Amino acid sequence: MDQAMIDITDIPNVQTGDMITILGHNHSSFQSIDAIAGLMGTINYEVVCLIRKRVPRVYPEVLEKACCKFWNTSKVLKS
Repeated sequence: MDQAMIDITDIPNVQTGDMITILGHNHSSFQSIDAIAGLMGTINYEVVCLIRKRVPRVYPEVLEKACCKFWNTSKVLKS
């Protein structure tokens, strides 16, 4: 079974249904796999290996190339 528990006790104003970002970019912050690994006392590779197959993988470089080729622009996925 794939399960995750996240302690949000110290985060104010959290409501049921709020979106969270566990890994990657949020509008105001970035959470890296290296940071997660540090909290777990392990290396980044182990964190990646713990994410099971049911979680979709998105590879930004591949998406950017495909999107830029389709739209003929390099600005489509730039933030």
